[in-house]
Amino acid sequence: MLRRMGMHFYGPMVSNTAFLSSGLSCFVLHFRSKTKITKEQRQQQIRFEYFVRDRCKSGTLGFDEALGLFDRLFQMRPLPYIFPFTQILVALVKMEAYPLVCQMSKLMDLAGIIPDSVSLRLEI
Repeated sequence: MLRRMGMHFYGPMVSNTAFLSSGLSCFVLHFRSKTKITKEQRQQQIRFEYFVRDRCKSGTLGFDEALGLFDRLFQMRPLPYIFPFTQILVALVKMEAYPLVCQMSKLMDLAGIIPDSVSLRLEI
């Protein structure tokens, strides 16, 4: 999703920070609409959240893989809770991709994902 918004990545730095346009904010508002999912779909979502947790804790998570996991989490309906997003943000902070972490936090805020204390400390 981030790559589709016109952002270009060069290592851990981001070259374009103007991806949060007014058009995107209107698009993001419908993310938190109530979506009914089956029990099987919810179980798949939980399994993916566990996968994200395990990959982030493994210490071998690459930059591109972290972006892909974030994109996949962001496309889930309904959106997952803050925990898997925070785990990816922590992994990116360890990679010293600070501008990207700030931009992802803004994107999560626009989508209505309520930050917890850990994700707020990452932004400081």
